[in-house]
Amino acid sequence: MRVLRKHYLKGYTARQIVQRAMKIIPYSVNVMDEHGVIIASGEPSRLHQRHEGAILALKENRIVEIDSATANQLKGVRSGINLPISFHEQLIGVVGITGEPEQVRAYAELVKMAAELVIEHMVLIEQRQWDKRYREELINQLILRENSTESLRSMAAYLGIDLAVPRVVLIIELSQPDREALRNVMDYFENHARNHLVTFTEFNELIIIKPITLKEGKWNTRQEMGELQMFKSWAASSGFSRILVGAILPARRDCTVLCSPPGPPRRWRKDKSCAASTFFIMTTRSPRC
Repeated sequence: MRVLRKHYLKGYTARQIVQRAMKIIPYSVNVMDEHGVIIASGEPSRLHQRHEGAILALKENRIVEIDSATANQLKGVRSGINLPISFHEQLIGVVGITGEPEQVRAYAELVKMAAELVIEHMVLIEQRQWDKRYREELINQLILRENSTESLRSMAAYLGIDLAVPRVVLIIELSQPDREALRNVMDYFENHARNHLVTFTEFNELIIIKPITLKEGKWNTRQEMGELQMFKSWAASSGFSRILVGAILPARRDCTVLCSPPGPPRRWRKDKSCAASTFFIMTTRSPRC
């Protein structure tokens, strides 16, 4: 299972910091990595140089001001202010503003705050991208049985998904592909129903693995009908032609694999070997709502 890397300050992120900072202040900005090497700069000729002021800022975890006289004695350094930047209490690099300290001091904290906000934003985007990939992979593995139960549990735990919860499979068919409709769908589940597993197939079908409540080991379809009707109304307005609903098998905590033969979802049918699985299998005779 992949975890988010601790190397938060990447080249692309550093360039974003420089570009945004130099839009609001009239001085050149540099970003140095955790080794004090310049990885982004308003002066491209300085890229990949070791910055002694940044190394000192990292070593002592403090703001380092360098005037012209001091700069002449150091390697790869010009006058300016260098501020260590942190993320999740981890020292990850330095942002520097080139200029005489008394001239650029007023901008120092502003640039540091802007840098840390850019890093936080970029890490959040990366995290969401990995979450999306893992959700899609989890659905694929549940459907195709391509991995071990332990692997599924590990991936589900990372996503905060409880595989012991019984679920039903919904397949919503799309009459005509509509990217805007699909984007709205994915945004809805991302923000309001993260316990649902959702993916879109090459057959213009949206697969939703939806948690349900069992009463005395049985799925009360009447209780769920209101939500299914909501799905129906929403799907129709979003360009989807129909909804297929799977059935539910009794859940077992030691067996959480969705069973189906390989092939497109429309060919799914019951598999007797899945009698102890958490999920029911979509069939061509499934009720339509």
